[in-house]
Amino acid sequence: MPTKVKEDLRLPIADLDPPRAGDADPIASSAVVVSRSVPSHPDQWVMNYFAEQITPWMCPILRADNECKTHLLPLAASSELVFDAVAATAFHRLAYYGCPEFAAKGERYKASAIKGLLRSCRDVCLPSGSSDDRLFAAATLLILMYDEMVAAQDYFTTLARIIGSMRDFVDFSALAGSPELHRYLVEQFGILTIFSLPHVDTQTAIELQDRALEFVRDFAMATMEHGHNPSFLAYCWETILTVWHNQKHDPSFNASGVLDELCSRIESNSDIAEFDHYLTWVYFMAAAASPTPPLRKFFKDRLFCHTITFGWKNVAMMHDFLQELESVGSEWPSRLQSHKQYICA
Repeated sequence: MPTKVKEDLRLPIADLDPPRAGDADPIASSAVVVSRSVPSHPDQWVMNYFAEQITPWMCPILRADNECKTHLLPLAASSELVFDAVAATAFHRLAYYGCPEFAAKGERYKASAIKGLLRSCRDVCLPSGSSDDRLFAAATLLILMYDEMVAAQDYFTTLARIIGSMRDFVDFSALAGSPELHRYLVEQFGILTIFSLPHVDTQTAIELQDRALEFVRDFAMATMEHGHNPSFLAYCWETILTVWHNQKHDPSFNASGVLDELCSRIESNSDIAEFDHYLTWVYFMAAAASPTPPLRKFFKDRLFCHTITFGWKNVAMMHDFLQELESVGSEWPSRLQSHKQYICA
């Protein structure tokens, strides 16, 4: 049996990933401190990989520090449930980028994390539920959602359906941890609400659409107040949400006019390169929604630039999928929303 140590945990960045020039700031003084029994684990090393390769993509766009390292890694060191999610994500990513021997281990950790979530659901939902347990459940769900975007497994659809429920029954401001952690969770769940919209049924999608637009408006206001993110990103999100929603529910909607305006705004903005990994989703969704070949070409060309800049596998896959969608004509909306390749993209 592994030994257990009782201690207060505050993980410094230096313990996980030695700082280099240009790296994120060290963990802030507001980092989470949770007192728990922490098992010594043979796969503890995957936290280093998670910190280096995955946390940069789980930040609320542009911040001075890597908030995923600041907030989620201390939780993973305090909770076996959160650690299972971190390990699943790390092993799936390693398998995705050419180490298939890690795939089975990633699946085992994911199954353990999902079982742990199910076991904790009753306690988490009760008014008397522990604040720590609610925090661990929220962090685990958050990590698993990002994992599913990479692993492209069936669980994504199930997890997408409970995003709204988590936002309903978890008061982030009442969780353990700092106000900065609460804001981070609110922003991350807002972003995931946007990403999960195509994977829920029509009635739920209408409800989530309203929440997503509300989040985008709040995000735009926070942008103006704190200056962390170009407000243009909020405009891109709102445009894509509006186009997708209206194409589904309003046959008279003029998608070409709205997307033409988006093209013009993209060409006239010079400060958008800093959040390119979020615009990848915008370009892909805009290309898939474009009703005319010139519009599709514009967004596909933008997407292709990301292939050159980043070399991401998912960008090449997006291109292949867009070609597949074009070949099926008017059937593409339903195909896109049910296709696993969209999840991975």
